[in-house]
Amino acid sequence: MAKSGNDRASKEDVQEGLIAGLKVTFPEPQFRGQTKQELGTPAVQSIVYEITKQSLSDWFDGAGKKTHINAVREKIVNAILNRVASKEVLDAKRKAANLGSTGMPDKLADCRTHGEDSELLIVEGDSAAGPAKAGRDAEYMAILPLRGKVVNAGKATMKQVIDNAEAQALITAIGAGSGKDFNIEDARYGRIIILCDADVDGSHIRCLLLTLIFHYMKPLLEDGRVFAALPPSTPPNGGRNPYAFSDEERMRLQRRRKFP
Repeated sequence: MAKSGNDRASKEDVQEGLIAGLKVTFPEPQFRGQTKQELGTPAVQSIVYEITKQSLSDWFDGAGKKTHINAVREKIVNAILNRVASKEVLDAKRKAANLGSTGMPDKLADCRTHGEDSELLIVEGDSAAGPAKAGRDAEYMAILPLRGKVVNAGKATMKQVIDNAEAQALITAIGAGSGKDFNIEDARYGRIIILCDADVDGSHIRCLLLTLIFHYMKPLLEDGRVFAALPPSTPPNGGRNPYAFSDEERMRLQRRRKFP
């Protein structure tokens, strides 16, 4: 059992689900409160505490059945794990709720006008962001370059997703929250366009982004606001550059030996 930090057993962890029944007989008992549910005689309190403490100590040291002792220990461990996990989920939800209200990511090249006619283009890194910025309509088109690996939201916990820099950047840029707190009416852009390279890595990044949106901003997909651009593959070919806008066209060009 962990013994440090948030994993140390608290009084509440030990007492959770446990009920003890004691019968104490003595003259002139005193009780606290209007409901008389708590014993208020100090001398008797001390005696009951010491006897109970010693009895429990003896029970855990071998007087009790091993299966019963292990069951109590397992219950305490589960209480600790549940408390820590619940705290992590709560912290992650609070952090996620704050993402939409924080400042925009530094790497976001935002547009001047937001709303249904605006677009957020997600590109791979600064190298792709340069040409995208040069060719965009800055009035309605925003550019968000991804510089690191996008977390796999299908396998990661909420805390891992929120702690991922690229996921944070996307959620913050869209500005509508995430998960159950996502409100599509608050989205800053009318369309989200994933613009990745036409290679295996680009396909992988596109899948990770779609997975993130599906799990944490699903209404965008349901409302038809998410698009995947199909950039052409452009290999050098003696000054003549064939373009392939689909896998079928790429295969056709490969058969004609115009594609590597």
